[in-house]
Amino acid sequence: MKTPEVVEVIVREWPDPSEVKVERQRMDRYWFLHSFGGQLYYLRLKPGGPNVQGKSVEVETARHPWLLRSRVEDAMESALPKYSALRKRPFTFLAQKSELLELARSQVGVSHSLLETFRISPRFVISTKIYEDADGRAKIGAFVSIGMQYDIDTDLADLARSGVDITGMYVVRRGPQPGERRLVGRVRRVDGDWTHVFENAEDDVFETGELKLEGSKENFSRCLTTLLGPFQYRKLHSAIDDEEARFRIGPSFDRVVAQMGEFLKKKPIRIA
Repeated sequence: MKTPEVVEVIVREWPDPSEVKVERQRMDRYWFLHSFGGQLYYLRLKPGGPNVQGKSVEVETARHPWLLRSRVEDAMESALPKYSALRKRPFTFLAQKSELLELARSQVGVSHSLLETFRISPRFVISTKIYEDADGRAKIGAFVSIGMQYDIDTDLADLARSGVDITGMYVVRRGPQPGERRLVGRVRRVDGDWTHVFENAEDDVFETGELKLEGSKENFSRCLTTLLGPFQYRKLHSAIDDEEARFRIGPSFDRVVAQMGEFLKKKPIRIA
């Protein structure tokens, strides 16, 4: 990743880290703020907005790479506007055209009316890190890792009617609002439109339609073993492993990472 050798910033003494969030909100969209060593560094993003009183200094990227590393990580989303962020730091998103459970199911000929509500998607994480090149100089790089996102969108009542015992399984909110915890607890029982949970500090009764099972491998295995039967599930599980390996192991992983690198090269990331 090519970065400027020098960037101009304004520096202010800022001994109270708890006040950084408020200041960051005040400067939103006009300045990028980074707290380090009892000081607050301001990097201008665009003209206008609040003025900043402080000392103007030039920061050498090679000597202080942490500032641009943080800014690049903050701006990574702008380089990939077609992807919805699961998490912004580090930038995390799902592949748009690869759904591995459907591919695996078609390979082994397994079917069930509820299978389409189970999904496995490659999850990309782009982490911005500082590293040293062969000459010992500090550089900033974007490092790609690939995991898998498991999702169970099935209605809890449909699972129960199909014979799946969801007692004790973790459930999450389908659409958590700002400030709400996504994980709500473990299922005690489902009574039609209402689901009772435990291990939860809030209300222990939720509308069934607002909840779904947590997309964990344990929940996948438990549900699909019941829906498909042990033999059919083992066939499907083996095919899933093969599909995941195409993203995560050896030459296939190298190819995906290379493609991501080429994509990022096409659109420079605007940092200031």
